[in-house]
Amino acid sequence: MGRPRKTTPPVRIGFTLPQDLADRLDSHLKSEVENRVPHGDKSKFFETLTREFFQRLEGSFGEIESTLRITEAEHRQFNNDLIDGALRDASD
Repeated sequence: MGRPRKTTPPVRIGFTLPQDLADRLDSHLKSEVENRVPHGDKSKFFETLTREFFQRLEGSFGEIESTLRITEAEHRQFNNDLIDGALRDASD
């Protein structure tokens, strides 16, 4: 029996890193048993970082949005205050 299909197929992305950064990454991911970076570990590393980046980004927007969101009652009160103020100004 083969591997199950991935729900989201992977896409090959090529990019370069400065040598010192690539060396640090290889050193970090290197398996002492295999004496090399195991197959797929760089992809897993960047996938994890990318997912965390977008979760943090979406979380930041979520915090801002929830701060700016007002309840229906607050919205009605704001409208009533606005109308009352306009009526008061019109009667003066």
